[in-house]
Amino acid sequence: MQYANGTTVKEQSTKIKSCKLCSKKRWANTSYCYGDMKMLQRKKREEKAKARLERVQKSKKFQKSERKKWQRKAWAVFSQWIRRRSADWKGFVKCYTCPTTRHYKEMDAGHLFHGKLDFEPLNIHPQCDACNRRHSGRREEYSANLIQEIGQERFLELRRQANTKIYSLEDLKEIFTKYQGLLNNL
Repeated sequence: MQYANGTTVKEQSTKIKSCKLCSKKRWANTSYCYGDMKMLQRKKREEKAKARLERVQKSKKFQKSERKKWQRKAWAVFSQWIRRRSADWKGFVKCYTCPTTRHYKEMDAGHLFHGKLDFEPLNIHPQCDACNRRHSGRREEYSANLIQEIGQERFLELRRQANTKIYSLEDLKEIFTKYQGLLNNL
């Protein structure tokens, strides 16, 4: 078989041409030399991976998992700050709802209002694990102590805020950096 230019199939396949990118010699049945072809394939894979990563980051599932991750990190720092803030020079803290005194590492950070006010310093105080976990926070003693500490008006304001405040991803990142700095200064 002959082509229009007068060459045969065997001559056409063994004819050497130059690469489209680097002008190196290549075989006639390819457009690029081996090195450039590999580079183009790598770029194509990287572009696909980048596009996939962008799609994943825009998904609701990723947003939710990212928010949970930052909430855990922010809570770890905030909880430690709450407990260390109330500790004496030896590191011992008194439970907010009972007379138990322990080292701050053995205490919990107890809430009166859960969820919405997780990072409000007025809402969170050190509690022993018995009060916080086994006795559900001893809400009556906790609220009585809180009213005595901050007053009835501020207590009612906290209760109203408990129904409105939701933390965004940016808020959680700010809380983490703020309390990380405060924790380093203690």
